[in-house]
Amino acid sequence: MGSQPLREIKLRPVVGRATLKFGRWTVLGYSRRRAGRRKGYVRCLCECGTARDVYERSLRAGLSTSCGCLRRAGVYGSDGKKRCPACKALLPLSAFGKRADRGYEEVRPRCKACGSAARRRARNSASAEEKARALGIARAWKRNNRARNRASKRAWEARNAEKVSAYSITSSRKWRTSNRHLAIARSLASRAKKPEQYKAYNLRWARENAARCRAKYKAYMAAKLRAIPSWSDEFDRFVIEEIYDKAQMLIRSTRAEWHVDHVVPLQSRLVCGLHTNTNLLILPGFSNLSKGNRRWPDMWLTSQRAVS
Repeated sequence: MGSQPLREIKLRPVVGRATLKFGRWTVLGYSRRRAGRRKGYVRCLCECGTARDVYERSLRAGLSTSCGCLRRAGVYGSDGKKRCPACKALLPLSAFGKRADRGYEEVRPRCKACGSAARRRARNSASAEEKARALGIARAWKRNNRARNRASKRAWEARNAEKVSAYSITSSRKWRTSNRHLAIARSLASRAKKPEQYKAYNLRWARENAARCRAKYKAYMAAKLRAIPSWSDEFDRFVIEEIYDKAQMLIRSTRAEWHVDHVVPLQSRLVCGLHTNTNLLILPGFSNLSKGNRRWPDMWLTSQRAVS
């Protein structure tokens, strides 16, 4: 049976005659399919029930022995799981990426973790020319598929909202740390353009965090009491009251927010100022809020940086 030539097979098997078998393939007859100038495709039936056109020379050379079920028998388990050839782990099909031109269940051969690791190794070992070529291909694809790229990006962001939020917070903090002066300037400009919006936001935040605001105010008042020196007299307290009254007059006349600020802050990790008339200054509200207790005029850290 194995020595019978294929030329003697008719288009359909004859009942009662022995048929040719190559592995799990059973030859039914010649096919009309041809690839280019090549002929010799035969119609075969696998033991699993799959019918397919197979090249005759592949059968004779033993390159094709089944439709793929022979290989899948050792790859797919009876419980619907698949074994990754890289990490040798038996994983559910959801752990494998899908691809339409792949085989069983349209999944990729390796799991997502192994595929990502392989792509990472390829990127790290690629030369500068290969990286530039890959970058050019990716950019060209994005230009030609803007809608598809935007849709896939939005879908990924919707599925990974927590990752997007964490990355946004981390990158924003990193940028503000490296561009501190520019961040402050942008914040002040934004506050100047939308004062009512920021005022409404601050009021809403204060209502939602009333306990935190009370604790902060109590700490500030305690620090102010500790910062009053023992040599402070009635004249010093009178001048302080005049400074606060002047700030209230500016608020009523200009209809803007003015703060009485301690030049050297009372609450700071570096220094503790005094609650005296010489340490008070009237400032616009946004300037005082942006300054906080992190810096003050003639602070020694600034002088040391300037000297160095």
